[in-house]
Amino acid sequence: SYTLNAVSYHFLQQQKEDVQHSIITDLQNGNAQTRHRLAVYCLKDAYLPLRLLEKLMSLINYMEMARVTGVPMNYLLQRG
Repeated sequence: SYTLNAVSYHFLQQQKEDVQHSIITDLQNGNAQTRHRLAVYCLKDAYLPLRLLEKLMSLINYMEMARVTGVPMNYLLQRG
């Protein structure tokens, strides 16, 4: 599976926080402790893709491929 949880566990040995989508509104409307749990969930969802980019050097690879081939980077991202 190519979910964020599966990929981040495979490459980083880290997983997303266990928060069901159905309780996000309840966490937001709750107290400081529940909002903290929601904040940790959101931050980790943003942090894991950044760590994957670093670990896999994806951005650097695309930049260098664009430089070597002389095509814009968005061509590589959109067209392959």
